[in-house]
Amino acid sequence: MNTAMAAWAIRQRTGSGVTVSNAHSRACKPLWDALSYVTEKLHQQPGRRVLVTISDGADSGSNKATWWTVQERGQIESVAIFGVLTTGSADPEDPFDIICELTGGVELFATKRTLDQTLQELVTMVRHRYILEFPRSDDFKPGHHSIAGSILNGKAYIRTTGVTFPVANPKVLADPTTLHPEVEAPKPGSRRVLPPPPN
Repeated sequence: MNTAMAAWAIRQRTGSGVTVSNAHSRACKPLWDALSYVTEKLHQQPGRRVLVTISDGADSGSNKATWWTVQERGQIESVAIFGVLTTGSADPEDPFDIICELTGGVELFATKRTLDQTLQELVTMVRHRYILEFPRSDDFKPGHHSIAGSILNGKAYIRTTGVTFPVANPKVLADPTTLHPEVEAPKPGSRRVLPPPPN
């Protein structure tokens, strides 16, 4: 991780004081519980929040969180989870892969020999992300919404991550003295958010 973050650390040395910890965990924590805890702590940090997880992607007895609550928390608190697997998974509905995908991250595979290179590629990928902004529609209702992005004739690798935003205040909308910006905001669709699959 120090190798992967070297270029960034040099630029930040006299900056915000953000550091990369060299501490090693002495006890193995259940994966979903650990991801949920760290995601909650990251939410309090400024900037673009990314959680890099080096793991086999398998949970071992979490009792405070499920994989579904982890991905939901990552979306709501705008934390993109990137996974580096030490062993491959043949499961097409791998929960850890779904967590990474639905929070704006990606799942990669690395061996002990290729770990340094994989982490450097991951950091480069994170540093080259774009932020898509759109005007809020007055029609948005409270609840979960999703957005899909695509580029015409493009080969870009697109992942969308979660974010929270306030819906329009009904009192402000009804106020005749309020001027609304003349922008073309996206209209919410009628598709419902799919329920989580069974554990």
